Amino acid sequence: MHAPEEEVVAASPDGRLRAVVVRDVDGVADTPLDYDGRVGTVWLFPEAQRRHGFGHDERSPSPHADVVWEMDRFYRHPYVDFTREQVLKHVVRRHGTSVICPLFMLDHSGIWLRLGRDMLADPTEDARSKGRFVGDEAGWDTSLIGFVLDSAAAREAHGLAAGSETVLEALREEVAELNSWVTGDVWGVRVDQRVEYAGPHVWRTAVFTGSRSCDACGLMPLDADDDASPCPGPDEPEWAEVEGTACWGYVGHDWAAQAAAEAMEELGAR
Repeated sequence: MHAPEEEVVAASPDGRLRAVVVRDVDGVADTPLDYDGRVGTVWLFPEAQRRHGFGHDERSPSPHADVVWEMDRFYRHPYVDFTREQVLKHVVRRHGTSVICPLFMLDHSGIWLRLGRDMLADPTEDARSKGRFVGDEAGWDTSLIGFVLDSAAAREAHGLAAGSETVLEALREEVAELNSWVTGDVWGVRVDQRVEYAGPHVWRTAVFTGSRSCDACGLMPLDADDDASPCPGPDEPEWAEVEGTACWGYVGHDWAAQAAAEAMEELGAR
């Protein structure tokens, strides 16, 4: 197993503290689909729900199963007998939707997600797989897996106007966050403190073994017979995690880096 990826993202002015982010290889973070306060609702086609689910229980039916079934039939089967406009009007009428965008997935040596254009505002959005991801312009490894849309209740809760660019931008940000979770862009944070040695760097000889080591840092001399040269100390500063500063489950590197830096600044202000 590969060691977790670590990165120092900030340091205190006096060099005593540093903020560190560590890639979460154990999957601690909850799926963003379970976060409260989302503007958008993700509707996955039944097959995508069973195969992926993105953190949801694959056995749980979608709360919008009837409409998802209709969208699934319309966009993935040619024998349906109703039009695109009829399907979209049905969604708007039932859920107060003002923005609805197709959700695409690239599945090739990993999974990536991307949001399409607003189908209510852009009649040229055909929800087809071609041209959605760089490197898969033909759409061979790209699939339409569902839709992302707002609702009247979500807009009211956030004070957003129906069909506004603000709503569309919120959906983009939420899908970007879900994509980060799917692709493993999940982190933990901690604050490290530079180790300060209590005593001078002088050699100490063990009573029983006769071996010598530095009384302060524990280094052993390169030449066991050299009694004159003092211990030079470690080549690089040594660090120890500050107890109680580790926290996991941040989706997105930028958010994790900001949280780590804020934790360091708060600790330094004490």
